[in-house]
Amino acid sequence: MSFGVGVMMEVGFASLQMAKTCSSPAQTRRQWGSVGARKIRLRLDQMIAASSLAELVSLPQVRLGRLVTGADERFVLDLGGGRQMVVFADEDPAPRRHDGTIDLGRVERLLVVEITEPG
Repeated sequence: MSFGVGVMMEVGFASLQMAKTCSSPAQTRRQWGSVGARKIRLRLDQMIAASSLAELVSLPQVRLGRLVTGADERFVLDLGGGRQMVVFADEDPAPRRHDGTIDLGRVERLLVVEITEPG
């Protein structure tokens, strides 16, 4: 598996509120506490530094799961402590493999939908 050097994934947010909260260290700490804020910032930095979703999930500390809801496929990135970041490929159409699954190696744009709490 090879990855593009110097190419970064684009990361966006599904709502203005999510963008504001995740872009402000103070608001992120207020919303999710200092440990949660560090994990969220780390995951966002890793997303931006990766060239694709495949490169991101190749990192040992990044665990990816899938949520299939209706027509769009959402992914969950583990943030520890039961917290998860819900994202989806922000590409229309999402790049697909021959078997119909999303080609993680060609996903270069992610949209952060929400951050879920345990329970």
